[in-house]
Amino acid sequence: MAVTTAAANNRGIQFEKDVTREMVRGNMLKPYMGSGPNSVIRVWDMKGKTGGDQINIPLVSALKAAGVGNGLLSGAEEAIQNSSCRYWLDWTRNAVKESVAELKKMSFDIYDYAGPLLSEWAATQQRDEIIRALASLPIEAAPNGYSGAVGRRINGRLWSEASATEMNTWMTANADRILFGIANTGTNGNRVAGNFAASLANIDQTNDIASTTMLDKLKAMGKKPQVGNPKISSLMMDDGYEGGVVFVGTNGFYALKSDPKIVAMNKDARPREGRFKDNPLFNDGDLLYDKMIIREVPEIDTLTSFVGAGAAGISVAPIFYCGKMALNMVMGQLPKETYLEDTDYQHYDGRGITMAYGVGKTWFKLANGNLVDWGVATGFHASVDPT
Repeated sequence: MAVTTAAANNRGIQFEKDVTREMVRGNMLKPYMGSGPNSVIRVWDMKGKTGGDQINIPLVSALKAAGVGNGLLSGAEEAIQNSSCRYWLDWTRNAVKESVAELKKMSFDIYDYAGPLLSEWAATQQRDEIIRALASLPIEAAPNGYSGAVGRRINGRLWSEASATEMNTWMTANADRILFGIANTGTNGNRVAGNFAASLANIDQTNDIASTTMLDKLKAMGKKPQVGNPKISSLMMDDGYEGGVVFVGTNGFYALKSDPKIVAMNKDARPREGRFKDNPLFNDGDLLYDKMIIREVPEIDTLTSFVGAGAAGISVAPIFYCGKMALNMVMGQLPKETYLEDTDYQHYDGRGITMAYGVGKTWFKLANGNLVDWGVATGFHASVDPT
């Protein structure tokens, strides 16, 4: 008995119109972005400014002189120390283009996804450049690549492009707000004076993983700067007690979750009444420690780590203790949808997005010419992947 079989070209093929898209992580820094002076990342709305424009943001430090009593004040006045951060704005754009012929071949309208994909791209671009700006050195000149084909919105010199001399200069100028591993000096001290690379090379995965000890020291650095350096302005000051926000990558966050002090606090001290999702033992979320909010930002590991720079070839990643105005983001052109004009007699269709901004650390120029980070203390920890 013969059984009829369907020829290959006669077999029905069904193509779904329900499209599954790759997950794009949101901006974990967004809750700390705002237009006010108390924001960690201060956003300046400069409508009308575009790529090629420059914006100066003035800074003034506190008065520090002892003053006089019954003595003569005339001639003993104190000069107001002031500085200015300059930010260069540049363009960034992206677009998608389709032909009528290819659109007709598809089982779904891919053009419907152009808008959401471009919006996600713009948000991701801003998020990644904010993170890279944290991992930069302050400079007074326009950044590398400014107004070039790709453009450059990140102000400052990225760690990844800085010379050894530039890294050493930054390390020396900011000695009171940079921590290498668990300690700079003394037992398990890692800092080699004037040598950034050698200091990283001392960081090991036994003593120098991210820990509450590191957080304690970073917070203390923010509260007690060197004489003449500006203090890191705390985010929270209830009854005089200070705190800040800590941004750390996944490896550092994993280590902090396992820190004995934080484990004990989550188990014995954190409130958990009410809904199941409020219990820190069973849910992911920010860690709380000593008036610090510790937030995981996974892209810190992938965008800013020093791969193989630590002892025995381990990677080293940063941890950022931030106060007010650690970064400035100067927005000129907000994300704007654009369209293809040259359509070759309506044979092509295209949609794009364009925006212009500049982002960088807030920095203060001292009388001696040193450029110091205004609102962030930076730690470096052994970055070990969970196994």
